[in-house]
Amino acid sequence: MTTLLVIKAHPEPAPTSVSLKVMDAFLEEYKSAHPDDKVVIRDVYATPVPPINNSTFPAWAAVLGGTKPEDLSPEQKAMMGPANEWLGEFLSADKYLFVNPMYNHALPAELKQYIDVVEVPHATFRYTAQGPVGMLNGKKAAHIQAAGGFYQNADVTAAPQDDFAAPYLRAQLKLFGIDDFTGIYAEGMDTYPDRRDQFIAQACDRAREVAAKF
Repeated sequence: MTTLLVIKAHPEPAPTSVSLKVMDAFLEEYKSAHPDDKVVIRDVYATPVPPINNSTFPAWAAVLGGTKPEDLSPEQKAMMGPANEWLGEFLSADKYLFVNPMYNHALPAELKQYIDVVEVPHATFRYTAQGPVGMLNGKKAAHIQAAGGFYQNADVTAAPQDDFAAPYLRAQLKLFGIDDFTGIYAEGMDTYPDRRDQFIAQACDRAREVAAKF
């Protein structure tokens, strides 16, 4: 069974969130076009992302240094348990949908932390003498992002150099070996409030178009 993993990174309820409205349009079309697929939603606000901090870092460092997970101490295993669960969920998916608002030209901190949790050597990528090589080849990803200004949409005066979120996510997934990346951007709602509904509708149409073939 094909699995779509939705990484949802938005703290607001759906009625006030543009990115979640576009996500709903995507998922409605996706489920209609792929009725046999499994859809899993990982809400990084509903369940805190496993931390990488002074307490957990020694366990992370041990694993990254080559220690097998089963050889960790009981305390370290307990600390690594949630992170390993999230990593396993990520690895088992065939397709990914990332959903977020742009926060100060970047990803929400929770989504950045999620990427750090799943970016694990020998799991999502490996080091070689020629440089890092991705291990998730053949998988695909889509990215829904909402922003008050214009950054990615080409039909307006854009400032792509000021969007550090979408390029960062694309680069990290490329590191994993995921080259099939599609962006769905709802932009300009704060720049032109009178055109808000138009911009959202256009993003929803784009989401449905992508979802049908995703």
